[in-house]
Amino acid sequence: MDLSNVTVAVVGAGPAGSSCAKKLSRMGISVDLYEKDKLGGLCLNYGCKYINALKEVSDSIDRLNEIKGESNAPKYTLNDFMSFETLNKKIDEVHSSIRKNSFEKLKKEGIKVIYKRFEKEQEQNYDYVVYATGMEYPNVYEGIICNKYSDLVKLKELPEKMIVIGGGISASEISSVFSSLGTEVSTYVRSNILKRITDPDVRKYVLDHIINFNIIKDENKTKELLNDENVYNLIAFGGTRPFSVNSNLKVRCDVENIYACGDAIGRSNTPISARQGAIVAINIHNDILKETLIKLKPVPYMEVIRLKIPLGLIGTQTNDYKEIKTGNVHGAYFEKYRGFNRVYFEDGKVVGGVTMGSPNEVAPYFLQYIKGNGDYAHFYNIFPTSDPFPPLLKEIDRKKEDKTN
Repeated sequence: MDLSNVTVAVVGAGPAGSSCAKKLSRMGISVDLYEKDKLGGLCLNYGCKYINALKEVSDSIDRLNEIKGESNAPKYTLNDFMSFETLNKKIDEVHSSIRKNSFEKLKKEGIKVIYKRFEKEQEQNYDYVVYATGMEYPNVYEGIICNKYSDLVKLKELPEKMIVIGGGISASEISSVFSSLGTEVSTYVRSNILKRITDPDVRKYVLDHIINFNIIKDENKTKELLNDENVYNLIAFGGTRPFSVNSNLKVRCDVENIYACGDAIGRSNTPISARQGAIVAINIHNDILKETLIKLKPVPYMEVIRLKIPLGLIGTQTNDYKEIKTGNVHGAYFEKYRGFNRVYFEDGKVVGGVTMGSPNEVAPYFLQYIKGNGDYAHFYNIFPTSDPFPPLLKEIDRKKEDKTN
Protein backbone atom coordinates (compact mmCIF):
# COMPACT_ATOMS: atom_id res chain seq x y z
CA MET A 1 0.00 0.00 0.00
CA ASP A 2 1.35 3.44 -0.99
CA LEU A 3 1.48 5.61 2.15
CA SER A 4 3.40 8.54 0.65
CA ASN A 5 0.23 10.63 0.50
CA VAL A 6 -0.09 10.44 4.32
CA THR A 7 1.54 13.46 5.98
CA VAL A 8 2.84 13.61 9.54
CA ALA A 9 4.27 16.55 11.48
CA VAL A 10 6.71 15.53 14.21
CA VAL A 11 7.32 18.41 16.60
CA GLY A 12 10.68 18.27 18.34
CA ALA A 13 13.95 16.80 17.01
CA GLY A 14 15.26 15.20 20.19
CA PRO A 15 15.64 11.41 20.70
CA ALA A 16 11.87 10.75 20.70
CA GLY A 17 11.01 12.95 17.72
CA SER A 18 13.97 11.85 15.59
CA SER A 19 13.28 8.18 16.31
CA CYS A 20 9.62 8.60 15.37
CA ALA A 21 10.39 10.56 12.18
CA LYS A 22 12.94 8.00 10.95
CA LYS A 23 10.63 5.04 11.50
CA LEU A 24 7.69 6.79 9.81
CA SER A 25 9.84 7.68 6.80
CA ARG A 26 11.08 4.10 6.47
CA MET A 27 7.44 3.01 6.34
CA GLY A 28 6.95 5.26 3.32
CA ILE A 29 5.07 8.03 5.15
CA SER A 30 5.83 11.71 4.39
CA VAL A 31 7.34 13.45 7.45
CA ASP A 32 8.03 17.08 8.34
CA LEU A 33 10.23 17.37 11.44
CA TYR A 34 9.86 20.71 13.25
CA GLU A 35 12.59 22.03 15.58
CA LYS A 36 12.43 25.51 17.13
CA ASP A 37 15.99 25.36 18.48
CA LYS A 38 18.68 22.78 17.65
CA LEU A 39 18.69 19.20 16.41
CA GLY A 40 19.22 16.76 19.27
CA GLY A 41 16.91 18.58 21.65
CA LEU A 42 17.58 18.78 25.38
CA CYS A 43 19.66 15.59 25.49
CA LEU A 44 22.43 16.67 23.12
CA ASN A 45 22.49 20.43 23.56
CA TYR A 46 21.70 21.11 27.22
CA GLY A 47 21.09 17.82 29.04
CA CYS A 48 22.90 14.51 29.41
CA LYS A 49 25.38 14.89 26.53
CA TYR A 50 26.25 18.44 27.57
CA ILE A 51 26.68 17.41 31.23
CA ASN A 52 28.78 14.43 30.09
CA ALA A 53 31.08 16.82 28.26
CA LEU A 54 31.46 19.00 31.36
CA LYS A 55 32.06 15.89 33.44
CA GLU A 56 34.93 14.71 31.23
CA VAL A 57 36.72 17.93 32.15
CA SER A 58 35.70 17.88 35.82
CA ASP A 59 36.92 14.25 36.12
CA SER A 60 40.34 15.31 34.83
CA ILE A 61 40.49 18.14 37.36
CA ASP A 62 39.48 15.72 40.15
CA ARG A 63 42.31 13.37 39.20
CA LEU A 64 44.85 16.19 39.06
CA ASN A 65 43.80 17.30 42.54
CA GLU A 66 44.08 13.73 43.85
CA ILE A 67 47.61 13.54 42.45
CA LYS A 68 48.43 16.87 44.10
CA GLY A 69 47.28 15.40 47.41
CA GLU A 70 46.80 17.28 50.67
CA SER A 71 49.28 20.07 49.97
CA ASN A 72 48.69 23.64 51.09
CA ALA A 73 48.60 24.83 47.49
CA PRO A 74 45.15 25.79 46.15
CA LYS A 75 43.30 23.09 44.25
CA TYR A 76 43.15 23.19 40.48
CA THR A 77 40.01 24.70 38.97
CA LEU A 78 38.77 25.08 35.42
CA ASN A 79 40.17 28.62 35.41
CA ASP A 80 43.71 27.21 35.57
CA PHE A 81 43.20 25.79 32.09
CA MET A 82 40.52 27.78 30.28
CA SER A 83 37.48 30.01 30.76
CA PHE A 84 34.00 28.54 30.89
CA GLU A 85 33.23 30.39 27.65
CA THR A 86 36.11 28.58 25.92
CA LEU A 87 34.91 25.24 27.29
CA ASN A 88 31.39 25.91 26.03
CA LYS A 89 32.74 26.79 22.59
CA LYS A 90 34.76 23.57 22.45
CA ILE A 91 31.72 21.52 23.44
CA ASP A 92 29.57 23.28 20.87
CA GLU A 93 32.12 22.56 18.14
CA VAL A 94 31.68 18.84 18.81
CA HIS A 95 27.91 19.12 19.12
CA SER A 96 27.70 21.18 15.92
CA SER A 97 29.41 18.34 14.09
CA ILE A 98 26.93 15.87 15.58
CA ARG A 99 23.99 18.09 14.60
CA LYS A 100 25.31 18.43 11.05
CA ASN A 101 25.75 14.67 10.76
CA SER A 102 22.23 14.11 12.15
CA PHE A 103 20.76 16.58 9.65
CA GLU A 104 22.43 14.78 6.73
CA LYS A 105 21.12 11.42 7.94
CA LEU A 106 17.58 12.79 8.30
CA LYS A 107 17.83 14.28 4.82
CA LYS A 108 18.89 10.92 3.38
CA GLU A 109 15.88 9.35 5.10
CA GLY A 110 13.68 11.74 3.13
CA ILE A 111 12.68 13.75 6.21
CA LYS A 112 12.18 17.47 5.80
CA VAL A 113 13.60 19.40 8.79
CA ILE A 114 11.85 22.73 9.40
CA TYR A 115 13.57 25.10 11.84
CA LYS A 116 10.61 27.00 13.24
CA ARG A 117 8.08 26.78 16.03
CA PHE A 118 5.09 24.58 15.21
CA GLU A 119 1.81 26.40 15.82
CA LYS A 120 -1.35 24.58 16.89
CA GLU A 121 -3.24 25.96 13.88
CA GLN A 122 -0.93 23.91 11.65
CA GLU A 123 -2.37 20.64 12.98
CA GLN A 124 -5.12 20.83 10.35
CA ASN A 125 -2.49 20.71 7.57
CA TYR A 126 -1.41 17.19 8.49
CA ASP A 127 -3.04 13.78 8.75
CA TYR A 128 -1.21 13.12 12.03
CA VAL A 129 0.78 15.23 14.49
CA VAL A 130 3.31 13.89 16.98
CA TYR A 131 4.46 16.10 19.86
CA ALA A 132 7.95 15.32 21.17
CA THR A 133 8.58 18.78 22.55
CA GLY A 134 10.02 17.99 25.96
CA MET A 135 8.87 19.32 29.32
CA GLU A 136 8.17 22.91 30.27
CA TYR A 137 10.59 24.02 33.01
CA PRO A 138 10.09 26.85 35.53
CA ASN A 139 12.37 29.87 35.67
CA VAL A 140 10.97 31.56 38.77
CA TYR A 141 11.46 30.45 42.37
CA GLU A 142 10.07 32.36 45.35
CA GLY A 143 9.38 35.30 43.04
CA ILE A 144 13.01 35.43 41.85
CA ILE A 145 13.85 34.91 38.18
CA CYS A 146 16.45 32.13 37.97
CA ASN A 147 18.58 30.47 35.33
CA LYS A 148 17.55 27.15 33.77
CA TYR A 149 19.65 24.24 32.52
CA SER A 150 19.62 25.75 29.01
CA ASP A 151 21.31 28.91 30.31
CA LEU A 152 24.51 27.08 31.27
CA VAL A 153 25.70 27.11 27.65
CA LYS A 154 25.66 30.94 27.79
CA LEU A 155 28.03 31.13 30.76
CA LYS A 156 31.30 32.95 30.02
CA GLU A 157 33.01 32.64 33.39
CA LEU A 158 33.00 29.86 35.97
CA PRO A 159 30.78 31.09 38.85
CA GLU A 160 32.62 31.55 42.12
CA LYS A 161 29.45 30.58 43.98
CA MET A 162 26.27 28.82 42.87
CA ILE A 163 22.89 27.98 44.43
CA VAL A 164 21.04 25.06 42.81
CA ILE A 165 17.38 24.49 43.62
CA GLY A 166 16.40 20.82 43.50
CA GLY A 167 17.26 17.41 44.91
CA GLY A 168 16.81 15.18 41.87
CA ILE A 169 19.23 13.76 39.33
CA SER A 170 19.66 16.92 37.24
CA ALA A 171 20.33 19.12 40.27
CA SER A 172 22.80 16.62 41.73
CA GLU A 173 24.70 16.17 38.48
CA ILE A 174 25.03 19.90 37.85
CA SER A 175 26.05 20.51 41.47
CA SER A 176 28.67 17.75 41.40
CA VAL A 177 30.21 18.82 38.10
CA PHE A 178 30.47 22.51 39.00
CA SER A 179 31.89 21.69 42.41
CA SER A 180 34.68 19.68 40.74
CA LEU A 181 35.27 22.51 38.27
CA GLY A 182 35.94 24.82 41.21
CA THR A 183 32.63 26.50 42.09
CA GLU A 184 31.39 26.66 45.68
CA VAL A 185 28.01 24.96 45.22
CA SER A 186 25.08 24.97 47.64
CA THR A 187 22.11 22.77 46.70
CA TYR A 188 18.75 23.43 48.31
CA VAL A 189 16.82 20.22 48.95
CA ARG A 190 13.36 20.25 50.52
CA SER A 191 13.41 16.60 51.64
CA ASN A 192 15.99 13.93 50.71
CA ILE A 193 18.43 14.25 47.86
CA LEU A 194 18.23 11.53 45.18
CA LYS A 195 15.05 9.87 46.44
CA ARG A 196 15.50 7.02 43.94
CA ILE A 197 18.28 5.69 46.20
CA THR A 198 16.23 3.83 48.81
CA ASP A 199 18.99 1.48 50.04
CA PRO A 200 20.24 3.17 53.27
CA ASP A 201 23.78 1.81 52.86
CA VAL A 202 24.06 3.15 49.32
CA ARG A 203 22.61 6.48 50.43
CA LYS A 204 25.13 6.74 53.31
CA TYR A 205 28.04 5.95 51.00
CA VAL A 206 26.87 8.52 48.47
CA LEU A 207 26.55 11.21 51.15
CA ASP A 208 29.86 10.35 52.83
CA HIS A 209 32.11 9.78 49.81
CA ILE A 210 30.55 10.82 46.49
CA ILE A 211 28.60 14.04 46.97
CA ASN A 212 31.08 16.92 46.83
CA PHE A 213 28.72 19.91 47.23
CA ASN A 214 26.91 21.52 50.15
CA ILE A 215 23.36 20.35 50.82
CA ILE A 216 21.18 22.93 52.56
CA LYS A 217 17.60 22.72 53.82
CA ASP A 218 17.39 26.17 55.38
CA GLU A 219 14.87 28.25 53.41
CA ASN A 220 16.15 31.54 54.81
CA LYS A 221 19.73 30.72 53.79
CA THR A 222 18.45 29.75 50.36
CA LYS A 223 16.59 33.04 49.92
CA GLU A 224 19.70 34.91 51.04
CA LEU A 225 21.79 33.17 48.37
CA LEU A 226 19.10 33.70 45.72
CA ASN A 227 19.13 37.43 46.43
CA ASP A 228 22.91 37.67 46.32
CA GLU A 229 23.99 39.10 42.95
CA ASN A 230 27.39 37.42 43.32
CA VAL A 231 25.81 33.94 43.47
CA TYR A 232 24.77 32.23 40.23
CA ASN A 233 21.30 30.74 40.71
CA LEU A 234 19.85 27.76 38.87
CA ILE A 235 16.52 25.92 38.99
CA ALA A 236 17.01 22.21 38.33
CA PHE A 237 13.82 20.44 39.35
CA GLY A 238 10.42 19.39 38.18
CA GLY A 239 9.02 20.50 34.90
CA THR A 240 5.51 20.12 33.55
CA ARG A 241 4.56 17.55 30.95
CA PRO A 242 2.49 19.29 28.27
CA PHE A 243 0.50 16.20 27.24
CA SER A 244 -1.44 13.34 28.81
CA VAL A 245 -1.65 10.17 26.74
CA ASN A 246 -3.34 6.75 26.82
CA SER A 247 -1.50 3.42 26.64
CA ASN A 248 -1.17 3.78 22.84
CA LEU A 249 0.49 7.20 23.30
CA LYS A 250 -2.51 9.01 21.81
CA VAL A 251 -3.10 12.41 23.35
CA ARG A 252 -6.26 12.50 25.46
CA CYS A 253 -8.35 14.96 23.44
CA ASP A 254 -11.23 15.06 21.00
CA VAL A 255 -8.90 14.83 18.01
CA GLU A 256 -7.94 11.26 17.06
CA ASN A 257 -4.76 11.94 15.12
CA ILE A 258 -2.58 13.52 17.83
CA TYR A 259 0.21 11.54 19.55
CA ALA A 260 2.96 12.48 22.02
CA CYS A 261 6.14 10.84 23.32
CA GLY A 262 9.36 11.43 25.25
CA ASP A 263 9.61 14.15 27.88
CA ALA A 264 6.41 15.69 26.48
CA ILE A 265 4.50 13.03 28.43
CA GLY A 266 6.75 12.86 31.52
CA ARG A 267 10.43 12.78 32.46
CA SER A 268 12.20 10.08 30.49
CA ASN A 269 15.70 9.09 29.45
CA THR A 270 17.14 8.79 25.96
CA PRO A 271 16.61 5.04 25.31
CA ILE A 272 13.03 5.12 26.61
CA SER A 273 12.24 8.30 24.65
CA ALA A 274 13.54 6.73 21.44
CA ARG A 275 11.48 3.60 22.14
CA GLN A 276 8.34 5.68 22.66
CA GLY A 277 8.96 7.51 19.38
CA ALA A 278 9.20 4.21 17.53
CA ILE A 279 5.95 2.97 19.14
CA VAL A 280 4.12 6.12 18.01
CA ALA A 281 5.36 5.55 14.45
CA ILE A 282 4.11 1.95 14.49
CA ASN A 283 0.73 3.03 15.86
CA ILE A 284 0.29 5.68 13.16
CA HIS A 285 1.13 3.03 10.55
CA ASN A 286 -1.32 0.57 12.15
CA ASP A 287 -4.00 3.25 12.42
CA ILE A 288 -3.73 3.98 8.69
CA LEU A 289 -4.08 0.28 7.90
CA LYS A 290 -6.91 -0.16 10.45
CA GLU A 291 -4.81 -2.62 12.44
CA THR A 292 -4.57 -3.00 16.22
CA LEU A 293 -2.50 -0.36 18.00
CA ILE A 294 0.27 -1.54 20.29
CA LYS A 295 0.50 -0.47 23.93
CA LEU A 296 3.46 1.03 25.73
CA LYS A 297 4.73 -1.65 28.10
CA PRO A 298 6.36 -0.49 31.32
CA VAL A 299 10.06 -1.23 31.76
CA PRO A 300 12.07 -1.30 34.97
CA TYR A 301 13.33 2.11 36.04
CA MET A 302 16.93 2.73 34.98
CA GLU A 303 19.13 5.78 35.34
CA VAL A 304 22.76 6.84 35.25
CA ILE A 305 23.64 9.58 37.74
CA ARG A 306 26.86 11.43 36.88
CA LEU A 307 28.45 12.23 40.24
CA LYS A 308 32.10 12.12 41.32
CA ILE A 309 31.71 8.37 41.01
CA PRO A 310 28.93 7.66 38.48
CA LEU A 311 26.01 5.61 39.77
CA GLY A 312 23.83 3.21 37.82
CA LEU A 313 20.35 2.47 39.19
CA ILE A 314 18.08 -0.10 37.61
CA GLY A 315 14.90 -1.74 38.81
CA THR A 316 14.04 -1.91 42.51
CA GLN A 317 16.20 -1.86 45.65
CA THR A 318 15.19 -4.34 48.39
CA ASN A 319 16.56 -5.67 51.69
CA ASP A 320 17.63 -8.93 50.00
CA TYR A 321 20.84 -8.38 48.05
CA LYS A 322 24.29 -9.62 47.12
CA GLU A 323 27.22 -7.23 47.20
CA ILE A 324 30.41 -6.98 45.15
CA LYS A 325 33.18 -4.47 45.77
CA THR A 326 34.07 -2.15 42.92
CA GLY A 327 37.51 -2.68 41.40
CA ASN A 328 39.77 0.20 40.39
CA VAL A 329 38.17 1.85 37.39
CA HIS A 330 40.51 4.69 36.51
CA GLY A 331 42.32 7.49 38.25
CA ALA A 332 43.60 7.97 41.76
CA TYR A 333 40.14 8.77 43.10
CA PHE A 334 38.91 5.24 42.45
CA GLU A 335 41.90 3.77 44.21
CA LYS A 336 40.89 5.74 47.29
CA TYR A 337 37.15 5.07 47.18
CA ARG A 338 36.24 1.80 45.54
CA GLY A 339 32.58 1.72 46.48
CA PHE A 340 30.38 -1.36 46.08
CA ASN A 341 27.71 -2.83 43.82
CA ARG A 342 24.53 -4.65 44.75
CA VAL A 343 22.08 -6.98 43.03
CA TYR A 344 18.62 -7.00 44.66
CA PHE A 345 16.19 -9.90 44.93
CA GLU A 346 12.50 -10.36 45.62
CA ASP A 347 11.11 -13.88 46.11
CA GLY A 348 14.36 -15.27 44.73
CA LYS A 349 14.18 -13.25 41.52
CA VAL A 350 16.55 -10.45 40.51
CA VAL A 351 14.60 -7.17 40.53
CA GLY A 352 17.29 -4.48 40.49
CA GLY A 353 20.85 -3.35 40.85
CA VAL A 354 23.10 -0.48 41.89
CA THR A 355 26.56 -0.07 40.43
CA MET A 356 29.29 2.46 41.18
CA GLY A 357 31.94 3.31 38.62
CA SER A 358 30.77 1.63 35.40
CA PRO A 359 27.00 2.17 35.10
CA ASN A 360 26.90 2.40 31.30
CA GLU A 361 27.85 -1.26 31.06
CA VAL A 362 24.95 -2.43 33.20
CA ALA A 363 21.66 -1.36 31.63
CA PRO A 364 21.60 -3.33 28.33
CA TYR A 365 21.98 -6.85 29.74
CA PHE A 366 20.67 -6.20 33.25
CA LEU A 367 17.35 -4.99 31.86
CA GLN A 368 17.05 -8.19 29.83
CA TYR A 369 17.88 -10.24 32.90
CA ILE A 370 15.22 -8.57 35.05
CA LYS A 371 12.64 -9.14 32.30
CA GLY A 372 13.56 -12.81 32.21
CA ASN A 373 15.39 -12.78 28.89
CA GLY A 374 18.95 -12.95 30.19
CA ASP A 375 20.88 -16.22 30.47
CA TYR A 376 24.32 -16.05 32.06
CA ALA A 377 24.76 -19.68 33.11
CA HIS A 378 27.30 -20.16 30.31
CA PHE A 379 28.70 -16.62 30.30
CA TYR A 380 32.38 -16.45 29.35
CA ASN A 381 34.35 -13.26 29.94
CA ILE A 382 36.70 -12.80 26.97
CA PHE A 383 38.29 -9.53 28.08
CA PRO A 384 38.97 -7.78 31.42
CA THR A 385 36.16 -5.53 32.57
CA SER A 386 35.44 -3.37 35.58
CA ASP A 387 31.82 -4.50 35.49
CA PRO A 388 31.20 -6.94 38.38
CA PHE A 389 27.71 -8.13 37.51
CA PRO A 390 28.13 -10.77 34.74
CA PRO A 391 30.10 -13.19 36.97
CA LEU A 392 27.54 -12.81 39.76
CA LEU A 393 24.59 -13.36 37.41
CA LYS A 394 26.46 -16.37 36.01
CA GLU A 395 26.67 -17.79 39.54
CA ILE A 396 22.92 -17.19 40.11
CA ASP A 397 22.00 -18.86 36.81
CA ARG A 398 24.27 -21.83 37.49
CA LYS A 399 22.56 -22.46 40.82
CA LYS A 400 19.17 -22.37 39.07
CA GLU A 401 20.48 -24.80 36.47
CA ASP A 402 21.83 -27.16 39.15
CA LYS A 403 18.43 -27.19 40.90
CA THR A 404 16.68 -27.97 37.61
CA ASN A 405 19.03 -30.83 36.86
